[in-house]
Amino acid sequence: MLTWLPDIDRGYGDAYVILADAIEGAIRSGRLKAGERLPTHRALARQLGVATSTVTRGYAEATGRGLLESTVGRGTFVRSATNGNSAGGAETRPLERMYVSSVPEADVIDLSLNHPLKQGAGQALGESLSAMIGETDLDELSLYHPPHGRADHRAAGADWLNFLGVEADPEDVMVVAGGQTGLLSTLLAFARRGDVVVTESLTWPGALAIAQSVGIRLESVDLDDEGLDPDRFEEACKRLGPRLLYTMPTLQNPTTATASTGRRKDIARIAREHGVLIVEDDAYGFILQPRVSSYWEIAPDISIYLTSLSKPIAPAMRIGYLAARAQHRRRLLGTLRATTVMPSPLLSELAARMIRSGEGAKRANFQADAAFRRQRLADRILGPASGVSASLHRWVPLPPGIRTSDFVASALSQGVAVTPGDVFCVRPGDDPGAVRVCVCAEPDERRLERALNTLARLAEADRSAALPVV
Repeated sequence: MLTWLPDIDRGYGDAYVILADAIEGAIRSGRLKAGERLPTHRALARQLGVATSTVTRGYAEATGRGLLESTVGRGTFVRSATNGNSAGGAETRPLERMYVSSVPEADVIDLSLNHPLKQGAGQALGESLSAMIGETDLDELSLYHPPHGRADHRAAGADWLNFLGVEADPEDVMVVAGGQTGLLSTLLAFARRGDVVVTESLTWPGALAIAQSVGIRLESVDLDDEGLDPDRFEEACKRLGPRLLYTMPTLQNPTTATASTGRRKDIARIAREHGVLIVEDDAYGFILQPRVSSYWEIAPDISIYLTSLSKPIAPAMRIGYLAARAQHRRRLLGTLRATTVMPSPLLSELAARMIRSGEGAKRANFQADAAFRRQRLADRILGPASGVSASLHRWVPLPPGIRTSDFVASALSQGVAVTPGDVFCVRPGDDPGAVRVCVCAEPDERRLERALNTLARLAEADRSAALPVV
């Protein structure tokens, strides 16, 4: 007999969405098993003290997420893995689960999204825009441009890569409409539906969403303190025959693991032996000091380098840069044209101006300094984090035996939103027993300190509750 009962009072927003979220969390944590029958709409409504229509909408929302299935005359059941998506049916929407859309209240401190600090961004953008309007031929910028960006915009991209410690000729650089589009275009160029792409066992949900959207099999490789484990990577190459490796070797999202140059050389050697193309996502490389050699510098013939301006300057700067050799650029041109036609010439020009004026580097250094300072604050409250000196985010392990979904719900009920660790899992149903805390998402450092103290109290309470009684 089903004994699980959702708690829809611990949350913000529409009750039916909270109910669907509770169903999703119960399935992912194993409290609801595939094939289990849920209460009737009327019975659950009576137990929860809500309208029957609320349960109906909640079940419909969960069904739309691929979690439930209903049969007339039989009832509503947890969807089995053989009926399409697994009981991690939530994996069909990994990006959406990161957005706490149901917590708009001002008293919620949202540390769930990896925003850079916004202080000064508006002024920097405004000054650069004003200069651009006064000095640029806007008629020319209003026209169609090459799918990989105008030559001077690509040259500015090469300058930005040089600032990041990555040497690339302007002819090797392609302008893209942000990191997400860059990764999408790369996967479309080098993998077909059903092909295998390997990545860290915990990875950026944007990559999960792209792979699912285009029918690519994303397979996981275990992590250690330096990120991708070379032995496990080699095993995966032999067993799966992957087309590509998608990896974030610097301040990996979510764990912040950073691979040494020696580790990267090992990975590059294995990739070369097995004919695997390395796609390196360097979203956070601007923070790290000293720099570590990129895969592009170690093995440019078998790697593609990708970065963007969203984190160092502002999320509104939907401009990124790819570095690729000629044999790879030819294939990328077609998918860039198919996905976006071209990067916005207006944004490309704005980005180029900010890079050439030094404003881009100034903003990046501001973010890096803030990330360092805020990590020290988090060290003091949450305890030191292994190997993290500066990062926009922090991976916080939970006390043993504590479900991630329960901790996230408790934090939210106390007015703090964090990212549930399971949204980063490549394997459906995994619970890494950790949450991601974005230390630069909250502009007010006093509110951040309050949120971190709340998380510390919750973790300590959960730790005490998990201790055995003797």
